[in-house]
Amino acid sequence: MKRLKMISIVLALFAHFAQAQDENLVGYDSIVRDLSSSTFTRRATPGGMTLEDVKIHSGVGIATSFITIQPEAGGYVTGFLRGVEFNFGIDLMSESWLAEVAVRSYQPDDIDTDTQISMREFDLKVTHRSALSRSLTGRFSAGLAARYLRFFSRNQDLVDRDRYSTPASILSAGLQLQVTRVLSFGTDLTYRAALIDESVDRSSADATLRVNAEF
Repeated sequence: MKRLKMISIVLALFAHFAQAQDENLVGYDSIVRDLSSSTFTRRATPGGMTLEDVKIHSGVGIATSFITIQPEAGGYVTGFLRGVEFNFGIDLMSESWLAEVAVRSYQPDDIDTDTQISMREFDLKVTHRSALSRSLTGRFSAGLAARYLRFFSRNQDLVDRDRYSTPASILSAGLQLQVTRVLSFGTDLTYRAALIDESVDRSSADATLRVNAEF
């Protein structure tokens, strides 16, 4: 009788051990199956974007600049220049931050009866975007510009003709209206201030209207 009881205990222990081993085997098989069926996933940034989510931005626009220059003869001269802008940008691994470069070209124009100037400009700036509504976004930018100005002035029969290269700071604010998933329209108001004194180019206040595409 005691022997039968011992056999029953041994069988019960063996059944329990077999069940535990079976459960461990199931868990091990599940781990192996999960590992073998897993694939490399895209690494997301802290903001939730992946490399595949990063968008490229490009656009073209019309620019109007109210420029202030200080000729060597003294005083200040102000006037309007009109030109075109081409811009290119890329997301900085975030939907809120964007790096942009822009090329702007202003045709020669008489800003007063004695002064004619033309200008090319290259911008590099970082832009923060903030959603104001489902289709409207606010833009705030800061950066640097390289301005190349051709200056021609006639003052009391004296002709002053020269070229100036001027680094400038950029502060900008604007709005962007998303029309489709790809196409948008935007406007920016920008203030530029010269970072050096060895130039007749002192500052400008600009307004830009542009069409953008996102890919």
